[in-house]
Order: sequence, then structure tokens, then C-alpha cells
Amino acid sequence: MNKIVTYFVIIGLFCIVKESSARKNENKSTLKRSIVFNGNFEEGDKKPIFWNKPNRIVKGEVFDCTWMTDSKSGKYIAIAIQAPGGRSLQWSSDPFSLNTASLAGQVRIKTKFTEGGDSINAGCRVIIHFSKADGSYAGNRVLAVTKSTHDWKTFKFSIDIPKNAVSAYIVLGALGCKGQFSFDDLVVFENTKTTGVFAGLGNSSVKLNPNHPIIIPQPVIERYGNIVRKWDFSDAVIQYKNTDKRIVDALKTLLVESGVKNIVYSSAQKKSRLTIKITNRQSLSSKDVLPGELGKQGYFLRITTKDNHTNILLLADSNVGKFYGIQTLKAWILKGNYVDGFIFDKPAFERRGLISGSHSVRRLNWLVEHKWNFIFPLGAPHNSFWFRGLNKNEKKQHKQFIADCNDRFIDVIVQIHPGYYRKDSKGNVFGKPLNFIDTSLYDGMMEHFKDLYALGVREFCLAWDDMGRFGGQDKFLFENDKRAFKTIANAQRIYTERVYNDLMKLDKSIKFSVIPMTYWLDHSDYEKKYLKEFSKLPKTIDFVNCGAFNEKEMAYHQKLTGRKAIIWDNYFTRFENLKSDFVKPYEIHTDPKLQELTNLYMYPVIDRPMIIDIVTDFLWKGKDLNPELSAQRSISSILGPEFAETIQQVVNTVEALKSSPIQGSTSAERIKSIGILVKKLDKFKVKLQNDIDEKIARPFVEEIIALKMKLKLYKKEFQNRALPSKIQFMKTPPKIDGIINEKEWAAATKFSDFRVIMKKRKFPKLAENQTKVNFGWDKKNLYISFYCKEPNMNKLKYTVKNNDEAVYHDDCIEIFFDTQKKADQYYQITMNSIGTVYDYYINREPWDGKIVRKPHKGKGFWSVEMSIALDSMNTKVKPGDTWNFNFCRERYAGKPEFSSWALLINRFHEPQNFWMLEFVK
Repeated sequence: MNKIVTYFVIIGLFCIVKESSARKNENKSTLKRSIVFNGNFEEGDKKPIFWNKPNRIVKGEVFDCTWMTDSKSGKYIAIAIQAPGGRSLQWSSDPFSLNTASLAGQVRIKTKFTEGGDSINAGCRVIIHFSKADGSYAGNRVLAVTKSTHDWKTFKFSIDIPKNAVSAYIVLGALGCKGQFSFDDLVVFENTKTTGVFAGLGNSSVKLNPNHPIIIPQPVIERYGNIVRKWDFSDAVIQYKNTDKRIVDALKTLLVESGVKNIVYSSAQKKSRLTIKITNRQSLSSKDVLPGELGKQGYFLRITTKDNHTNILLLADSNVGKFYGIQTLKAWILKGNYVDGFIFDKPAFERRGLISGSHSVRRLNWLVEHKWNFIFPLGAPHNSFWFRGLNKNEKKQHKQFIADCNDRFIDVIVQIHPGYYRKDSKGNVFGKPLNFIDTSLYDGMMEHFKDLYALGVREFCLAWDDMGRFGGQDKFLFENDKRAFKTIANAQRIYTERVYNDLMKLDKSIKFSVIPMTYWLDHSDYEKKYLKEFSKLPKTIDFVNCGAFNEKEMAYHQKLTGRKAIIWDNYFTRFENLKSDFVKPYEIHTDPKLQELTNLYMYPVIDRPMIIDIVTDFLWKGKDLNPELSAQRSISSILGPEFAETIQQVVNTVEALKSSPIQGSTSAERIKSIGILVKKLDKFKVKLQNDIDEKIARPFVEEIIALKMKLKLYKKEFQNRALPSKIQFMKTPPKIDGIINEKEWAAATKFSDFRVIMKKRKFPKLAENQTKVNFGWDKKNLYISFYCKEPNMNKLKYTVKNNDEAVYHDDCIEIFFDTQKKADQYYQITMNSIGTVYDYYINREPWDGKIVRKPHKGKGFWSVEMSIALDSMNTKVKPGDTWNFNFCRERYAGKPEFSSWALLINRFHEPQNFWMLEFVK
């Protein structure tokens, strides 16, 4: 690390001297040191240092990508001939550190487009990418973009830096076009000015014009004039062609609600204060040029005013596009005042879905407002009564629901969960266990499908997920099924194909999807075998996936299944329990390939307006989403522009305090750190209560109180346990035979007093059935033993016999090692009482550790001893090295009990709460 720092210091000093020399005759304001080296591309013999050639090159494509000198000035400049096919091509700089809250600067660009520069997302651009301390992505900002051919032109920029960003790199490139693109004189200056409730936290630089409408989702392009006018119309003329009655009705309702008393429908021009024309692209005059293709759902909305007459043009090539344009016009009108302008918009994701248990009209209107076109209704009767058709009352309810969806251009997909079976606390039974060869159950389910079809449903899903929770049906419940199908994957695949074939006999236009039992992409051998079996299904059946959020994972899914995925994004479920309607702009899945590689994107319903606004922006903006801008627009929409900056400052501060790491490498240092953080919380709590409206401040105050309670618990933890835990060197390795011999483990470090996972705001109690661990090391191995007290040995669950299958559904122990202390990549080892192992390197790749283990069952306990080869973890250990770690246990032999050695809040996978260890000798 010291060598790297020294290198950058030397390079930095070298560049300061060179840059100052080269620019000594320029204005003094530009002598401020740029934190980007070689921005003028004038250093180096053959090419400037600091810059890397493009890495997005597809085999077989022809391109020219070289560093060249300008024939007139002799300066080095970057020139690219864009590859065929509209792919992106870019140079990236080496990373540089950040010590500021904002950046400012400029760059000169020269362009000559030969193809594609006029499309929406294409162009020549300069982008800065930010990284967190652990190297993970922290967001990006566009510094400059140009879509037209021009000679050297200067582009200036000023941006705020994401709070968690500690380093960045610059990208120079072109996207979706061909031509020659040159860059020169790039400078990026640090700006030490900060804003926000606490100095140094910063806030968004976005300043929204209070006279402009806030449109959610944020349009691709919006342009407005400056003259503020007031909506005040007594009459209106509506002109339309080839337009669905639903569009006209929606427009009429909007106008009546806005105070228009006299509405005339006419194809000819009539005198009125307001004329609204709804048409398609083909009817445009030659002088009307759109900024891009409208696509299947896009629209163009323009408002112009002349001589006290207002003309509104709504242009779309589909009825649903016109319907979305009406929703945007509604937001424009509801503002009260307006300025002339135009909006061009179309969604990045063609199908945008919401998973909801509600069939209410209110929820559907919410979808309309946010321009979502899909709903995935869950719950009864499709789960609890999956094995029978719909009764009279259920048919009536569904008929009305489907009609309500059709009126709003919302498609419906209905999921049926065969085998859904559970009992509530009162003993009431819901559903039935699935016997695969029971024809009466199958016939009843198909009757359910056919009833829904008769009511108008044309898209169905068969769900095998969460079967372990539903009566333990991740395995066969009946011996005759086991004899007939051998494996659960084979049974589910055959069952699925049978349903599909019967639906195709009913109507070949029906869309059909399946949720496999493994849908998280855990890269295990079990998953591979399971999905290999499922991939035999017809390719017209879509698979739902909950873990593929980037190009790499999508490619892996497609390789396993032979098809694109429907994305069920559970990422946002962690926001469901928020008390506040306002959240900090969060990292979102913006891999550009998602737009190409998904057939449908679904989110669980989240009844928080700001979250749904940002999610909506993502589904329409895709990879071009700016979460900070989206958050500002959402707050402005909810409270008004005058509150946007204040609330954003509050949100940023609360989130910063919540995510503040407890500093220190010893218990005493961390207790001191907690005290400092508590004082900050108290100070900000007072400021909130004094400066913010009570109703808005209340949920934030409650979050601060909850955070203080958690800090109190962690303070108690650090008072009771020494940090770090000293892991002793073992001169003599123990014999790995499953029988824990105290003499053999005498030199090891002892761990006991496992506690149940903390669910409430009080210190967790000790587990009823305790676990004891011995842990030691030598130069080659880690040595670990677990002693698990178990009074119900006859009920011990050990069904998984193949490694890398779902061992965590058995009685088992779990080990977590974060060798880099980064919290986003760590080793997990799960082992049941017969020695079956599930091992994985979280957030990286499958991992097979060299684990020698031996389980043992005794009277009232079971135990396991193991050694883990350090070389299989790609690491070596020496005294003084520190890791983060935790030990856990899942117990099912009786009342389920989940216990942990480290203090956890909700689940085992909380690497931020792992304890620290130190290897000693």
C-alpha cells in the first residue's frame, strides 16, 4: 500500500510541475491543480500515462483506437473510430482519490459523427464513475455529452460527489454511434465548499425550477419556456384520430376536473381558449421533428400559447402511449400554473410490474399515475385454494378486478402455488400438500386456471419457490411420488410442462412463466443440477429470477436455462419497514444490459411514495437514472419544491448517522466511538425538532431513537466481550474424529454463550440449547470444533446428503470469515450433523474449500470437528493479522432456534456486525 501511495505522490508532483509549466500563460484561475493527471494529454513519449485503452471490444469487430497527435499543435489527443453495431467504446483513467464534497472543471471535445448521433442515448460523452472504500460502485455523473458534429468546443461542469465515494475514475467515450471523437484539456478541480445540516455531509446540487411541472417518471427529454401562465379555460376543442375511447374518456375527466365546462369534439379547427390534438407520428407536418423514436409506449406532449390561445399536441403511435401522455398532462395541469414546453418520453423497460396482495382500485390508480403496466396479484384464492376452481364470489371479484385493469392498460399475471400448505396459530389449515400423481389435485388446479382464463386472464405463472416454508415441500412428501420421479426437480419440471401443454390447448397465445425452486443464483451444484433439469422445458416458458441484476449474472442465468429472465427484484424489500416516507437516494441496479436481457421487471409493493417514485424513474430511465435528481423530484412532488432541499439535507444526515461505522479496533475504542455518535444523534434530534415540521420530523426522530437503542446494545456487547478475539496458535493439531477431546483443544480459543438473533429493541437472550466452539490455527490450517447441545436427538434433521445443496434447511452450524474486512465479500461454511457441506464465497463465486471434517452424535448433543486449509481460501496467516468472523447455529429438532455468537439484528448475513479476530502465537 505504501508503494502505491508513493507512486501516486511522485506522479502527482510530476504532473503539477508539467501542467504549471504548460499553462503559465493562461489565466491564473486555471493554475489550480487538476486531480486528473494528463488531462491535456501532453505528457509521455508514445502516449500519455494514466489512461487505459477500451476494454469493451467484441471479437471480430473492426475499430481504430489509438493515441494520436494533432498535426497543428503536436499535442496528444484521443481519437476513436466507433465499432460497428452501435456498441460503446471508451477509455478509462486510472483511479484517483477524493477529498472533497464536489467537483468542477471543463473539457474540450471535437466530433465528427458518421452515424447514430441523433438517437436518444447515443453520443460522445465524458463520465465520472465513483467507488466506495471497499471498491464497490457508488454512482456516476455525466460531465459532458454531445450528439452533433462540431469543431473544438469547451464543456464546463460542476457536480456533487456521492457521500460514500472515496475514489473515482474518468471515462472518455462514445455510445451507440460511429465517428471520430477527440478529447483535450480535461481538468477536474476539487471544490471544498459543503452544504447540508452538518458540514461535510453535502447535499444534491440539483436546483429545481418551481415553475416547471414535476413529472414522475422523469422524462427522457423535457424543455420549458420562462413565461408563467395560469390554467383558466372555460371551453376546449378536442381533436383526435384512431384513438381508443379510454383515452378520450380519461382526457374528458381531466378537463372537467380542471374546470373546463364546455368540451367540443371536432376534426376541424374551432375557436376556443384551448385546443387539444391527439394523433400519431404519421400525421406530423414536415416542420415537426421529434427528438427520437416513440416506440410502443412513448409519447410526445407539447404546450404552446399564442394570442391567449393554448394548443396542446399529444403524439403517440399506440393507445397506451397516448394514455401515458394524458397522465403527464394531468401532472402539468394539477400544478395550477404552467409554462410552455414539450416532453418526450418512453420507458427503458417495456414491461414494468408490481407484486401486490391488493386488488384495490386505489392501487391500480397508483400504477396508472406511475405508468406501470403490469400487476402480479398474490394471495388467496390462488394459494390457499390452488387445488380447486373459483367459487361464484371469487369469480365476481376477479371479473371486476380484471376489467379495472383493462380500463387502465394494466396487464394481469396470476400465480398459482401448487402444494401451498400451512396452519395458522389457531390451527386453521390453508391449502393442501401436493401429491404429484394425484390427478384430482391436478384437475382442480387446471379448473382454477380455466376459470381465470374465462374471466380474461391471459398470462399465468406456476410458482415452486419457498416450498421449504410451505409444508416442507422442497422434498417429496409421498413415497409414490419419489418412486415415480426420483428427484424433486424432475417432478416439478414434468408437472410444469403438463400445465403448459394443457394451457396451450386452451389458447396458444397464453403467456406462461415459472418460478423455479432455486431462483437466487447461489451458483451451487444443486442449483446447477436443478436448473439443468428445468431447462428441458419449452423455451417459450419464461423463468423468474431474484438474483440476476447485472450482465454477468444474467449471462449465467441464460446459460443455465437457455432463456432470458423475468426479474423479481427483492432488493427493495429491505425498505418496507421504513417509518419515514423519505429515504436517502440509494444504489439501484443500473447495469445497462438489464434493459436488453429481461422480459419483465417486477418489484414487491412498497407503500412509500419516494421509493416508488425512484423505482418508477429507474424503470423509465434505466441506466441513465440519476438517483439524487430522482429523489429531489420526488420530494418536490410530495411536499413542493420549497421543501426539497431541506428534506434532502435531513435525509442525508439521518442516513449518514445511521451508516456511521463504529470506529476502533478494541472494545474501549468502539465504546468511545459509540459515545461520540450518540452525542451527534442527540444534537441532530434537537435540530430536527426545532427546524422541521413536527409531522415530517417525527419518523426521523423515531429512527434516531431506534438507532440509539441499538448503539446501547452494542455498547453492552463491547463491555462484556473483548475485541478483538485472540485466536491461539496450535503447535499440535487436534485429531479430526468428531469426538472433542479437551486436551487436544486445550490451546484453542473458546467461544460460548450463543444468543438468539435480536428481533426487538432489547438485548437478546441466551439460546436455550447452547453451542460451544473451539478455534485455533497453524501455518496451514484453521481448526474448529462445534459442540451442539440437543435434548431431542431423535428429531435431529439431516435430510441433505449432497454437498452444496440446501444444508441450511437442516440442523446445522454456520461459519463466516471476512478475510478482507470489506463486508461485501466473505466465506460461508454451512455443515449439518452428518457432515454435508455448503460452502460459498459470498458475492464473488462458488468456492470449494479444503475442509476435512468428522461429525459425531452423542447423548444429548451432536458435534463436529474440522480443519480448513488456508491455501484453499487463497490466504496465509501470520500473528497480528485480523479478520472479521462469526459462528451461528440453526436448530430444527423442536422449536426452531437461530443463534449467533456475535450480536446480530435480523439474520446471519450481516457482515457489518461480524466480530473481529486477531491471530496470535
